[in-house]
Amino acid sequence: GTWRPPGGTPRDSMYVDDGKYDVYVTDRIGQPSIIGDTDFKQFWSVRTEKKTKGTVHVNHHFYNWEEMGLKLGKMYEASLNIEGYQSAGDATVYKNVVTQKAVSDDTGSSSGSTSSGTTNTGSGSTNTGSGSTSTSSGSTGSAADLKNPVKTLTTNASGKIDGLDYELWKDYGNTSMNLYGGGKFDCSWSDINNALFRIGKKWDCTKTWDQLGSIVVKYGVDYQPNGNSYLCVYGWTRSPLIEYYIVESWGTWRPPGGTSKGTVTVDGGTYDVYVTDRINQPSIDGDTTFKQFWSVRTEKKTSGSISVDKHFSAWTAMGLKLGLMYEASLNVEGYQSSGKAAIYQNDVIGG
Repeated sequence: GTWRPPGGTPRDSMYVDDGKYDVYVTDRIGQPSIIGDTDFKQFWSVRTEKKTKGTVHVNHHFYNWEEMGLKLGKMYEASLNIEGYQSAGDATVYKNVVTQKAVSDDTGSSSGSTSSGTTNTGSGSTNTGSGSTSTSSGSTGSAADLKNPVKTLTTNASGKIDGLDYELWKDYGNTSMNLYGGGKFDCSWSDINNALFRIGKKWDCTKTWDQLGSIVVKYGVDYQPNGNSYLCVYGWTRSPLIEYYIVESWGTWRPPGGTSKGTVTVDGGTYDVYVTDRINQPSIDGDTTFKQFWSVRTEKKTSGSISVDKHFSAWTAMGLKLGLMYEASLNVEGYQSSGKAAIYQNDVIGG
């Protein structure tokens, strides 16, 4: 209305959903709350320019607040709200769809996504629908959809965003990784020896792949390598320690070289299977000796679905034994090269 809340000086600012927001913290002393009159804090994200329709990625605001040291507790509510204070007015809410993206629980099961509310595109109308549910998760799109990252990385870093694990790792060189939430990211690299950019799922190494069940990665990537690079599903197991790759596309060199152990057909594509040995090389357990398992497509592909567990099943049938699951991530890797990639779809389903 006439006054932009909450007044005062912002703590910081951030960009979410194509808009700039100022962030505030205010103190409420002996005021009404969901547990009665008490003292509590208010966290605010306030757009610098007004907007009355669009999409609000609530979790992106929460993530940025936590990066600023503003810690939230256990969730009670998230609602579209109109509030008046010593004023008059009216409003018609003709669209209000609250969607929760699929998140895996501690047992490894996926809850699907749930949408509540209804949509009516006619101005001035009201809505009385009871809502709907959907089992689909994630989204498609294009590289042009990647705008206003939640976080930008340039040095080695790892963490969580939207329930998924991310990591940028390099030994040296120029790297950048922008995180957009929902598994999406873009990256660039130059003057490197080795660099990896990935987002996916990690586990606690208590279950094998077949105990976790189906693991599928749906992906879409604008992939532009210059030199040695590959686009793949990547991860590790322990007991035994195995580093694995399911390679969908590559740059000037098709990894990993050597002799194929055989071929498998998965998701309509043919893959050559390789095993390589790494002697006293970096791993999730420090410098040590371990094996790498590879499935490498015979033809390049940059969008589609990867049935990770079907590769694992095929490897097992070839006598290639994996251990307890540590990770399955969509990964862009560069080696003594340069390039860039925009990952506009990355849905890790199951597990």
